[in-house]
Amino acid sequence: MRIEVEFYPGYWIEMDPQDLYDERQVSLADCLASGRVDPDELDGTYWWTFELTQPPKEIQTIRET
Repeated sequence: MRIEVEFYPGYWIEMDPQDLYDERQVSLADCLASGRVDPDELDGTYWWTFELTQPPKEIQTIRET
């Protein structure tokens, strides 16, 4: 599974889950490893990037076959 973040409208880039954070500044990678976040429900959710002063950004998941 790849995770992409919409940095600008229509401009998506791939991000490492270690570089995305929730409101408690816990990385998405840690949330996935602990089972706190269901990978099937990630698409369309919002996470902060390494630039914590900016609002959270929408992510999309891409399943690789």
